[in-house]
Amino acid sequence: MSLPLPRIVSLLPAATEIAWALGRGDCLVGRSHECDWPLGVEALPPLTQPRIDPAASSHDIHEAVGRAVTQSPGTSNAIFALDIEALSSLGPDVILSQATCDVCAISGDDVAEAVRRAGGTTRVVPLGATSLAGLWHDILTVGQATGTVAKARELVARLQARCDSVACRVKTIVRATQAPRPRVVVIEWLDPPMAAGNWVPELVKLAGGDDRFGHAGHHSHWIDWPAVAAADPDVVILSPCGFTLERIVTEAATDAVWQHLATLRATRGDAASHARRSSLGDGRTPSAEPPRPAACGFARSARGNFPPGSFPVRGHHRVRPPDHQAIARGPPVSRGRFCVLFQV
Repeated sequence: MSLPLPRIVSLLPAATEIAWALGRGDCLVGRSHECDWPLGVEALPPLTQPRIDPAASSHDIHEAVGRAVTQSPGTSNAIFALDIEALSSLGPDVILSQATCDVCAISGDDVAEAVRRAGGTTRVVPLGATSLAGLWHDILTVGQATGTVAKARELVARLQARCDSVACRVKTIVRATQAPRPRVVVIEWLDPPMAAGNWVPELVKLAGGDDRFGHAGHHSHWIDWPAVAAADPDVVILSPCGFTLERIVTEAATDAVWQHLATLRATRGDAASHARRSSLGDGRTPSAEPPRPAACGFARSARGNFPPGSFPVRGHHRVRPPDHQAIARGPPVSRGRFCVLFQV
């Protein structure tokens, strides 16, 4: 006799993708306001809402979050609102949440406390990876919570094989070209700038890059633009948490951000080498959120670290800067271009 399928609520975009990847998409009954992938998940009722304006500039969001955290330290409730009545009415068996960052999504502790106060007994499963190994473990954790352990193991094996494949290709290129590791800066917030941490430095290293600011297994941390300029990066990856690609393009072109990016060789090109570049990554997926996107972000990073043609590319987007800020100083391959985003 088969067990009944679990009713699942996901309050984290990455957890929603994991559930779908494990064949439990049809079991989802609720989501967070940020869960928008795979297509169709938007039809589920959103159970969280931001208490600050998510459409504001990164600077204004930073200021608003700072005020909220000061007023209510140690909790995500000051930033996100959870509709506990709607949550209870859905009768979930499992709630997928997170335990990594109190300002990125509502925390598992706050969800568990809200469920307890409402008199519920639903199992809350927080995902708290800070490394690639942690990402694989999170997938297995969701598999255990949703009765899909075998599929979870298969998914982890596929993702690990994909990462191993890219890493092997990188080693082959390095041996053949004797090229030094390019200096890489991954920026997870734009104004003020933040260096990406957690598993991102691992991806950069495995992809052949030298992350100048990130520390594997440690949380992201604040930096400043003079420090970025002093690092003289060959590759700059902009992937602000929660931002769409279009939004990154728009804000990166504002005076507040572009005045700093425009001074970097990675954006203006180098007459001696066309390897310097500035890339954008959708802050909701490529490497900012686990787990499948991390493997995709890994492949994108590898492609961005080496000459064109080193990795097969299914497609790419080239985004121009505003005319009044044009920086057509590089070689033809990058002339007049603001960034290149490689798709996998």
